[in-house]
Amino acid sequence: MEMREFSATVNGVTLTGVEAGPRDGAPIVLLHGFPDFCYSWRFQTPALADAGFHVLAPNLRGYATSSKPPRVCDYAIEVLAKDIVELIETKCGGHAHVVGHDWGGGIAWYLAMKFSQVVDRLAILNAPHPLAFRREFLRTTLWLRSWYMFFFQLPWLPEAMLRWDNFAIIRRSLRYGPARSDDDSAPYIEMLSQPRALESMINYYRALLRSSEAQLIARIDRPTLLLWGDRDPFLVRQLTEGLHGTVPGLRVMRFLQAGHWVHHDETDLVNQTILRHFAS
Repeated sequence: MEMREFSATVNGVTLTGVEAGPRDGAPIVLLHGFPDFCYSWRFQTPALADAGFHVLAPNLRGYATSSKPPRVCDYAIEVLAKDIVELIETKCGGHAHVVGHDWGGGIAWYLAMKFSQVVDRLAILNAPHPLAFRREFLRTTLWLRSWYMFFFQLPWLPEAMLRWDNFAIIRRSLRYGPARSDDDSAPYIEMLSQPRALESMINYYRALLRSSEAQLIARIDRPTLLLWGDRDPFLVRQLTEGLHGTVPGLRVMRFLQAGHWVHHDETDLVNQTILRHFAS
């Protein structure tokens, strides 16, 4: 299977990434989270492409070789979503299946709520729907697990802490997810070392708490698959519950032994489940 690099100018920025599969296949866009980039989908991209889909895995703005605008407001959820809307219009003929993990899942939820015309089917991996996040924040341990979101509001200190000792904290976190060997870690360290990379990635969290659009709640009518690793140290299982009134076409599949990076912990089963969902 051939992996092809791509670059697209959308919404005033340039997004880079990789694509695979036949160009006339049904398009699937894979949206990574923090602190990932398109490399995080290296086990999903070939499986989906081999099944005949046209797969695009972009580096979100601020990540890897994509543009890194300097202002916090450049990372508001509505701006991030418009990047993907224009990418789908430019590269996918105006509509695509969308898969999102972590921050990419947050963008995918928003896309399906506000720009549903570009979304065919939706698959979310360990990313809370904003209604569930708001509901569970204080009544579970979610507020405690989310401490870093508030720490990231500080200027310069979060970047200094994450950069300390050659990104030791991030490397340790990635060991439990998408970079379980030195070979897997090397691309992440290269990505994180780029100018303004850490600042841009943390600006996602800074913009989140400053934007009223982050509170958007709207019905999602697209068929939606929510895959959830129950051993997620950052999120709670209750975030998968009570959503069918807002997402009536929702199907939830939980993985009892998987963590936050469920697509790495249960690669084969996640791939098979996503393929079935999009082939329906």
